[in-house]
This record gives sequence, structure tokens and C-alpha cells, in this order.
Amino acid sequence: MARIADILTKARKQHFTGRESELAEFQELLTEKCLSSNILFIYGPAGQGKTSLLRELTERCLQAHNLYMYIDGRDVIPSTAGFYEALCDALNVTTTQEVMDVFEKTDRTFVLFIDNYHKLAPLENWLREEFLPQLPESLLTVLCSRNAPSPQWIADPGWQNLIKVMPLRNLSPSESSVYLQKRNVPTEQHQKILDFTHGHPLALSLVADLFIQHPGKDFSPEESQDVIQTLLEHFSLKSPSPAHKTALEICALTYVITESLLASVMELEDASEIFEWLKSLSFIEYNKFGLYPHDLVRESLLADLKWRNPDWFSHLYNKTANYYIRKLEDSSGEEQQKFLFALTYLQRKNPAVRSFYHWEENNEYWVDLMKPDDVKPLAKMVEEFYGTESVKRFKFWLNHPATQVWVWRSPLNPQSGFVMRINTNEIAPDEKINDDIVQNAIDYVNRDFHLRKGEVSTIFRFWMAAGTHQNISKIQSSIFLFITQYYLTTKGLAVHLLTVSNPDYWKVLLNYYGMEHVPSLDYVANNIPRGFYVHDWRKVPPKLWLSSLVRKEKTGTSATSADKLKPEVAVLTEQEFFQSVYSALKDYHHEHKLENNPLLHSKFMRNGSAEDKTDNVVRLKEKLDEALKKLEDSPRYDRLHRLLYRTFINPVGSQEQTAEFLQLPFSTYRRHLKKAVTLVFEHLWKQETSS
Repeated sequence: MARIADILTKARKQHFTGRESELAEFQELLTEKCLSSNILFIYGPAGQGKTSLLRELTERCLQAHNLYMYIDGRDVIPSTAGFYEALCDALNVTTTQEVMDVFEKTDRTFVLFIDNYHKLAPLENWLREEFLPQLPESLLTVLCSRNAPSPQWIADPGWQNLIKVMPLRNLSPSESSVYLQKRNVPTEQHQKILDFTHGHPLALSLVADLFIQHPGKDFSPEESQDVIQTLLEHFSLKSPSPAHKTALEICALTYVITESLLASVMELEDASEIFEWLKSLSFIEYNKFGLYPHDLVRESLLADLKWRNPDWFSHLYNKTANYYIRKLEDSSGEEQQKFLFALTYLQRKNPAVRSFYHWEENNEYWVDLMKPDDVKPLAKMVEEFYGTESVKRFKFWLNHPATQVWVWRSPLNPQSGFVMRINTNEIAPDEKINDDIVQNAIDYVNRDFHLRKGEVSTIFRFWMAAGTHQNISKIQSSIFLFITQYYLTTKGLAVHLLTVSNPDYWKVLLNYYGMEHVPSLDYVANNIPRGFYVHDWRKVPPKLWLSSLVRKEKTGTSATSADKLKPEVAVLTEQEFFQSVYSALKDYHHEHKLENNPLLHSKFMRNGSAEDKTDNVVRLKEKLDEALKKLEDSPRYDRLHRLLYRTFINPVGSQEQTAEFLQLPFSTYRRHLKKAVTLVFEHLWKQETSS
């Protein structure tokens, strides 16, 4: 009696099409007495048919009587112990030695298939350097991944001759036509479909599914639309309601979608029914954080939405972004980092952003404060990328009270990367600094930014990932998010300077984020140009900064248009602030004059709208009233409140008349007036410098 597994295998084999050259190369390897390659590395994007090819390769092993083992990276805990456990489970043995015995005792080529290899990224160094080299030369390992082999595979002279790389491409027109025939798609429809799909395996599969649902369908996609956009247009017709369709669009927009996010963006009290519907769709996957669509479906839905209804796309983008901004304000630690990644993910299609991040969330590393055992490997990292002179500067800062160092760790590398932060406001003006780079930066900040009491100035002196320095990687992207989180959560942060290698390379991204290159601080280390980018957080505070980025994204603005974040806040010196407070009191009843008071654009007024001067004037008067009420409620200062009240709020005339009304000598009145204004100033200044 046939088993269900046999029926499944037969159906899959019937539909499998093409990949003749890949199959031939594999078949040739199986017949070799001495393997010319021990690693067959198959890679291609999601939906390219990698898993289907692996199933066919296992069938070829059975036909040739070669033993094989299949492991799916999605089911393996990414640790050495987890990997060995998966091997034991696959072979139904209990020890790693038994696994090795099976590998050694076969008289034919044994094939180890590892599907979804990209899920085992934390183990790659260990696999390449320890596990695979210990395997017998008669064993063939087939790695199947979304990503091309890392440079370490190709750069290693040993592995260069033992690895065969096999990128998967779209099916050819003839192969595509054969596939459609196997799926019983009418022959007269083939050419239209081939013109439309260009042989993408998943796209072909989706089209064939449409003909199963609508056997008499005449396939005629609109010429202006991409293949997947039109396919998703067909599939979206299955949505039970416009609300379900909106939920699918939000799902495509976000990295992962949760029921609470769905309810917030769609303004629903209960989104459980729609969330469960999303979960039931064949192209929706899920993890512990929420739901997400297949990559191809996601990109196609978004492209279709932008083309079909750009205003609706902007509306959904804005509501989703504002949801994340609210969550950022209400969260901290790792939870806040997840929301920050989700907000950044919304920008992944922006040309100013997309090339500078690794767009998969990083769950493989954790961040820890530096420990004594970290010093030597971190110094070695600095020496590798910056040279010996920079190591001296690095070590100078290690024990300085203004310095903090965070280290990125993984099970395989406890020093996977690091960030060094120096708060220059904590350095005494007369302190001798054995780092001319930082000294120049401090001089620049003192000269151009005039820090006020209580304000923080930060320099990110070193940041890098082990092996890849500042190249785009998971560590680099995690470091960027970590530094951004620092911007958002550091109380009193006024100015930061971020050092980068090759400053011109980072210009597009950092200009988009409102950061300016400071050419006067450029330097060279290890024959590589380095420099600093600066941002004044008093002029564009974090909340306004995030809102500005959302506005730029909605309007499609990129840094290449030379558009920069405009200062939202005026940064006043202590004396300027005092004069502005005095002027505001003097002009309390002259709102047309208050409209031009610099306090309207101060940091403590940042929740006001620069465009709505009337509301800002009202808010400023409320702030003044609040300060006066504090004086009135104080037994010590109630007389000073009365003096201010009769001078500015309910005046009795000139200052001379007010002094006479209060029965004070004019000189005493002037002295008390200055003290009273100073108390109002101090109340507002505290808000300004601590907000």
C-alpha cells in the first residue's frame, strides 16, 4: 500500500521542472571516486525553488544508492550543541561519535544537505573552520542559502578549490512552458504568462494556482505592471472585505505585524479576526514576534500599492510610523530596539537608506559593557583597522571616567564588535588629552556649539565589527540602531559627533538623517581617510527628528536632493534666554510682539507648532503664568510675585508709578524686579536645559 509520503514525492516530482545543469553537476560529483569539490553551495532569493531542487537531489541520491542526510536550518538551534543534536536526530543516534562513524563507514559518497543555511549564520565560522574540515574527504556537503557565500569562503586558499558555487536563476522560457504544461495551464495562455513572469518559479506557481481557481480565465496583465504586482492584484480579490485588504497591505509594509499594531493602525477595538485571517494565508509566515509575508509577496504588495494608490500608501506609512514612535517613547532596552528596527525597516526602500543596513533583525548578538578580558581583543581590532598609533589613543580612553565601551557578543565570538563613547562635557577644560583627534573635536564643539550647563556632548570615537570593520553587516546595522537609541534616550544630549571611515561614503545616509560632515576634523589613520559627522540635538530634538524623517519618507525626499532636516529649535545662550524672558514678561499683553519672541522656538516649547504662532503664544503665556504661580505659592517669594504682577500682568503704570504703588524706593524696586525676573528665568531655564 502506498504511503502519503510516496504520493507527495510523486506529485512534487511531476511538477519539478528545469535545473538540468545543476542536476548534471550534482550527478557528476556523485560518480567521482575522489570528490573534486566537497562543498556545493546553492543560493538564490526566496521563491527561487531552492528547496524543490534539494528534494530532487535527494531523489538522485536514492537512485544512485548514496546515503544522505537532510537538515533544515530553520529547525536547528544556532549553536554547536544544537547542530550536533540535529545530526544525531537525523541519523537516529545518540552521540556525535556515532555520527562521525556513519560518515566514515560508507563506501559511497555520503551527502549532507543543509537547507536554509542562512539561518545558521552564527555558526558559519565554526562550520567552516572546525566542523567541515574534520569530515571525511568522501563526504559532500550541499549548502542551500538565500545568500551568496561569504567572502571568507572564497578568500580562503584552502576552500577555494573545494567549494563549487551554484547560483539559481529564473527558469528559461522553455523550462517555464514545460512547467505550465505540467500544471495544466492552457497552451494558448503560455506566452502571455512567460512574457509576464520572466520565469520566476514562485511567480509561475502563483499564476498556475490562479488557473486552478479560475479554469476558464484569460490571463491578460496590464502592461504597466510588474508580474508579481498583477499576481497580488488577483490574490487580493480574495480578501473578504476592504478591511482585510488593508490588513494585508499593513502586513507588507511592516517587518512583522502584531494584533495590537493592526488594531492601532486600522483604529479597531478588536483586530483578532483579521489577524487570524492573515495567519491562515499560505504566503504568510510567523515567528515569535508576529506575522510577516513571503519576501516576494511583500515586495509585490508594496509595489502594487504605491502604483495603485500612493496617497493611501502614505496614509498607512504615517500611521504605522507614528505607532512605532509612540512605542519608542513608552519602551526601553531590547523592546525599544525592536521598535526602532521596525521604524527603520519602513525606510528600507528609500535610496538614501536601503544600501546602508542589513535588513534582517539581529537576534544573534547581545550587547554588554566592556570587561577586562575584552581589552586585548578590542585593541587588536583597533590595530587591524586603525594602526598602532590609534591603539595608544584607544587605551588612553579605556579607564577615563568620561568613557563607556559596549561590546557585541555571540556564542562563537565574545568580541564581535564594539562602540566607544566619550562624553566630552565630563572632561575638565585644563585636562591634557593624549588624543589629538578628540582634542580637535572638543575645540570644535566649544567654539561652535557653546554648551550650556547640564548639556551633554558625545563623541563616538571608535565603532566597528570584528573582521568587517564598518562594512555593511549585521553588527554594523545593530551598532547604528544602538547609537540611535542613545540619541533618543540620553537626557540633556546637546551635540554628538560620529566618527566614520571614508566620510564621503556615508554622506548620503547621514545627511538624510540630518547630520553634517565636519571637514576640519578629517584625519587619516592606517592610510584610510576618516572624519566626523555632527548633529545639534537642541535644534532638532529626537521627537521632532523622528517626525521629520517620517515626513521626508512620505514625500519621497532623499538626501540626494540636498534636502536637509531644518532646525526646529532655537538654541539660546543663557544671557539670550534671560533677555527673552524679560521681553516676554514686558510684552505679556502684546501678542503681536510675543509672536517674534525667540522663546517660541526654544527647546522647552518644542511641543508647539512653528506654523501656528497663535497657539505658541498662548503656550508661552501659560509657561509664564506657571512660573509666576510658583512664586505666588511660596511664602518666601510671594512679594516678588506681587511686584511682577503689578509690573507686567496687571500693571498700574510706569515702573516709577509701580514702585510708588508698592511703597518701595525706586532703587529697591529695580533690585527686586531683577531678582523676580531672574527667578522666572531660572524656572524656565531649568526646563530648557533638562527637557
